Amino acid sequence: MGKTMKTWLQSGLKSWPTLIIFEVLYKAFGFVILSFVMDAAKSAVLKISDLPFLSQETMVAAFTKPMSLLVVFGVFLVFAYYIYFEITALILYCEAGWQNERITVWELIKKTARHVHKLLSFQNIPVLFFPCSGNRIFSFSSHKRSIKKV
Repeated sequence: MGKTMKTWLQSGLKSWPTLIIFEVLYKAFGFVILSFVMDAAKSAVLKISDLPFLSQETMVAAFTKPMSLLVVFGVFLVFAYYIYFEITALILYCEAGWQNERITVWELIKKTARHVHKLLSFQNIPVLFFPCSGNRIFSFSSHKRSIKKV
């Protein structure tokens, strides 16, 4: 257990200033972008629903229009993309540490952008809207669950 923890700390903290700088820049950038997106979405929902303000009483009226639900879904996708980018960056940072490589903030951003860009390719659009549309791993045709080979 102690050896595993020591190995993890050595690989994970190989270039820790890179991680700290990335996190600070990413959180600041994300705060600015997400606050702008949330404000624009709130204004769009209010305009679509013809409401002067959003409260607990007007919430139901605001989200009965399909267009406002589409705006909220778009905000959800932007937020999910933001989180996915950060998680991918952390994984790539740890991967560089495990391979005893030093990585700069700019290299981390570029690598992460390349990996995350693959998610937005044309062939992955159905997966974004229908996450269960991929290959089926489990077969539920009988009463017992069996794992199919993919």
